[in-house]
Amino acid sequence: MNIRGISCPPATRSLFQCNQTKIKYRVLVEDLLRKPADNSCVRFRAEYALCLASALFVVSFTGCKSSSGGSEAQSVELNGAGSTFVYPVMSRWTSSFSNAHSNVRINYQSIGSGGGVQQVKNGTVDFGASDAALNDDQLNGMKPMIQIPESAGPVCITYSLPGLDKPMQLSPEAIAGIFLGKITSWQDPLLVKDNPGVSLPSTKILVSHRTDGSGTTNAFTTYLAAVSPEWQQKVGVGNSVDWPVGIGGKGSEGVTAQVRQTPGAIGYVELTFAQQNKLPVAAVKNLSGKYVLPDTASTTAAIAAFTDQLSKDPRTPIVNAPASAPDAYPISTLTFLIIPKDGPDVAKRTALRNFVQYVITDGQAAAATLNYAPLPEGVKSYDRQQLQRHHHQQQPQRCDTSRQEPHQIQGGPVGPVGVLDHPHPSVAVTQRRQQLSINPCGIPRVDGRGQPGPRGGVQPGQGVNQRAERARRTERAERARRTERVAPAA
Repeated sequence: MNIRGISCPPATRSLFQCNQTKIKYRVLVEDLLRKPADNSCVRFRAEYALCLASALFVVSFTGCKSSSGGSEAQSVELNGAGSTFVYPVMSRWTSSFSNAHSNVRINYQSIGSGGGVQQVKNGTVDFGASDAALNDDQLNGMKPMIQIPESAGPVCITYSLPGLDKPMQLSPEAIAGIFLGKITSWQDPLLVKDNPGVSLPSTKILVSHRTDGSGTTNAFTTYLAAVSPEWQQKVGVGNSVDWPVGIGGKGSEGVTAQVRQTPGAIGYVELTFAQQNKLPVAAVKNLSGKYVLPDTASTTAAIAAFTDQLSKDPRTPIVNAPASAPDAYPISTLTFLIIPKDGPDVAKRTALRNFVQYVITDGQAAAATLNYAPLPEGVKSYDRQQLQRHHHQQQPQRCDTSRQEPHQIQGGPVGPVGVLDHPHPSVAVTQRRQQLSINPCGIPRVDGRGQPGPRGGVQPGQGVNQRAERARRTERAERARRTERVAPAA
């Protein structure tokens, strides 16, 4: 059955194609409900009004397509830059997301974590990626940013020793000694001790390290500082450090190329880079005394060892796991997306939000196939909370209750603590707002005359009392006018 040539359709996405359809259905609903009708038409119009209202609801929550089936969604191009560590899985994520969203194109430049952070700080890219979370001092020098952990993986010690049949075993002391320049031969007694029964070559050791600002370097030097007081004192931790020895390569690609081409070379890269270039990786001795190879399982074990710390602050390093985690690989790291909290471009911000949502949900399965460990549920929950803070500047900003100062109401503190712990957070927030007499954006409510009520609020029934008072004044004035008209006749 049709109304004005438009069929009442099922509430499905395929039948609601564009904003013009929304307007058309809204006008029809209003017209049907407003236009007078006899009793025989009341039920007919009510049914179609309900149908059209349902249609309008579905249109409001679905995308727009032309009647010919081609997409009319706005084309969006997102640009990101940063971590080379995350580049293999980032390539998979951007490709998969663009295949599912044909109007979105994502370009990612693997320039190193330091470069990515600088570019997102300068506003030349829409998002950055870093293997090292930004600390408070870095964040204070930038516009508001959101950091979202999106994957975790091992930093591998890779080497070139032709003829060696089994993986090298390296203790923390040996690794620190090599990168401090104190161990220069593969036949050093410490290396022989780590590899009993293995015939090590007399080749000279050549250290390869990153020259660019790198989150991978940050994770590796964090580990070295944790296991070697000498390293902590002489070199320290950072995206870039003054290396005591070695030659530099740009990005994980540069380090991988140097190690592959130079017999006796050793360096640190992400696991996928080593595997793609058919380079061996070392088993590293952890605090339990076990030599552990880098893989998804050993990284997951490292994350599990820091569950409590990560639930409080996901920026916690996950290197050198305690002895209670015997299967943990000791040089593991989380990687982070760095996203501006605000932005004016609605289409870009929406596309970016959807991409990040994909990364922390369905994208985790793709990460696992590339030797990245899946995020634990606690970190995913943190990510979802952070994503709620991401919005564009043209939409009303929600109150950030996590930044509100506690308020004293009826002798008790009312603040962020307790809202998230409430079994029904939305109910708790509503109750708190009613207690505080503020609107959803923290602005005190006012009465009908623009004056604050108690605690900036309006007393229950105050608006009704004001209307009643105005009605009484009008009635008194009308009686006075009637009295004046009757008086001369008397």
